[in-house]
Amino acid sequence: METLTIAYATDENYAKLVWCSLKSLLENNANFFTVKAYIISDNLSNSSKDKLSNLISSYNGKICFIEFDSIAYGLDNACTFQNGKTSYARLFLAQIVKENKILYLDCDTLINHSLCDLWNTDLEGYYICLLYTSPSPRDPKTSR
Repeated sequence: METLTIAYATDENYAKLVWCSLKSLLENNANFFTVKAYIISDNLSNSSKDKLSNLISSYNGKICFIEFDSIAYGLDNACTFQNGKTSYARLFLAQIVKENKILYLDCDTLINHSLCDLWNTDLEGYYICLLYTSPSPRDPKTSR
């Protein structure tokens, strides 16, 4: 099996959620040879980086931290960020990560099953693939 390459974007406020998401991904995707994670960060503490690094290395995975400011130089002067800078990081993935395929995950994503089928989906001729958020029975906007 091949390497599953993923990306998250986070700041210190969401570091614990990334840890939980990454843990759920690693627990449910042992069928991959290894997991390689790119973390686009906005002033992530060394403590949070260490916790994420220790987690993924315990599953023989690899991790790479990329500071958002190093890839979006001057963006602060060009626009305001209503949802935080890291919410825009996914727009820069193709410029900063030289991989054939990468799966971007939101920080609050929990993975309950293998991502093998999703990872092996043929995307020939497509630049991007999006998945809808699952409806929540507690959210009146999405429940039916």
